[in-house]
Amino acid sequence: MLSLLDTANLYISFGVCYGDFKKLSSTIDGMSPSVVEYFLSSLIISYNEHQEDINFSEYITVGDYTIYNSYSEELYLKTVLSNTTDDERYETPSLF
Repeated sequence: MLSLLDTANLYISFGVCYGDFKKLSSTIDGMSPSVVEYFLSSLIISYNEHQEDINFSEYITVGDYTIYNSYSEELYLKTVLSNTTDDERYETPSLF
């Protein structure tokens, strides 16, 4: 699923100048994925967006999500679905 993010507030939330995608990438890389996912979930504007404007060569991967930059400087969030079930994803290994 592809979602449009509130681009201006995303840059502000991570303390990065608007439009500096490389700095945003390095800032996110230095953070815990769970913290980034928390911020991203609150910045979604709309779901099921079209993909015609997205620059697939500029992206940031965080946990189960990928942030794509578009040619119009908008940011999109894509959920990366894995082949595992929810139970398998959140299962912790046993010590015994």
